[in-house]
This record gives sequence, C-alpha cells and structure tokens, in this order.
Amino acid sequence: MKVLSSRDVLFGVAGVALAVQAFVVNRRVVELRERVEELATSSTGRPVPRSIRVGDVLPPAPGQRVHDGAKATLTFDAPRTLVYFVSPKCGACTTAAPEIRRLQQSVGTRVRNVAIGWGSPEPLARYLRDIGFQVEAYSISPKWLSEVGFTRTPSIALVAPGGRLEGVWQGAPSPEVTDGIVARAIAPPGTVRSEPAAVQ
Repeated sequence: MKVLSSRDVLFGVAGVALAVQAFVVNRRVVELRERVEELATSSTGRPVPRSIRVGDVLPPAPGQRVHDGAKATLTFDAPRTLVYFVSPKCGACTTAAPEIRRLQQSVGTRVRNVAIGWGSPEPLARYLRDIGFQVEAYSISPKWLSEVGFTRTPSIALVAPGGRLEGVWQGAPSPEVTDGIVARAIAPPGTVRSEPAAVQ
C-alpha cells in the first residue's frame, strides 16, 4: 500500500474543492439563465417585445400595399431605405410630421422612403395623406413589427441593402436630429457610423 504524502493529499483536496466550486458555479449560471428567461416574459406569459437596434437585420416584411390594399412583401434591396413607423392614433406622429416631411424632401430620391404601420390600409392611407406623406407605404403584420422591435411610434430607421439597420431614431425628431439623419442617409456606403442614435 502506497503512503500518500502531504503534497498528494493537498492536491487531492484542492482537486475536489475545484470540482465542487465548478459544480456550484455551473448551477448558478443555469439559475441565472432561467431567471433571465423568466424576466423576459411579461405577466401575460408572452415575451416582452424587443427593441430594434443598429446592426439588426430586418427580414422581408409581409403585409399590404396601402395605395391599393394588395398583399405585398416589403423588402430592403434598395441602395438605402428610410422607414417611418407611424400610426393614425399616434399624436407624436402628427406632431413630428413637418420634420419628417422635411427629412423626406431633403433626401429626395437618393434614398427610398417608406412608411409602415399596421391595421387596415384605408385608415393608414387617409392618415398619410392628411399629414402630407407622399411615400411608398405598407400596412405590416403586427407579428413582424413585434418580432423585429418596432414597438414605438414614431420611429425612423435607416436600412442598408439586405436589411441591416444603420440607424434607429425613436420619438419626434428635432431639427438637429433631422439634419443628422439626412447626413447619414446620403453618406457614401460604408461611411455611416455604427453606433445607435435614439430620440427620446
């Protein structure tokens, strides 16, 4: 029978202690993951809507064209697209309309301008006409809007070809913010900074 030295015993005890510590840490990580998942669920049991972020890639958006009500899918294959998320019931959207019209006029045809909303196309078409938006418009599936994180109106997103978000602004833009959006929207490809910008 081999007699263990104090060094062998010390290494054995240290190995057991490390194994126990690794088990405890692993169990704590599992508990924290479960807690995060629990916190990411609302009291109704449905996932809490995520927020749209710069760098996200928007998939094609199923919906209807507002001008004729035909089923259509909004894709992001133009050089760049400014997306305006509005609602006929949104007071801030109406307040923001003059700045958004100025933004649309400033970028002109250098950038594709698209308004999106949800619900029946007719009220959205009327609303866009009333506030002077002369842009391509879609009534988008609420499921898509929630999944990608369009949860606040008004929101403006600058989308690169392929659907990658280059900028996101939420709330009514000030004139200074509008000028910044114009500069980013007409900047040469690859020169737009990647950090998010938000209007509170």
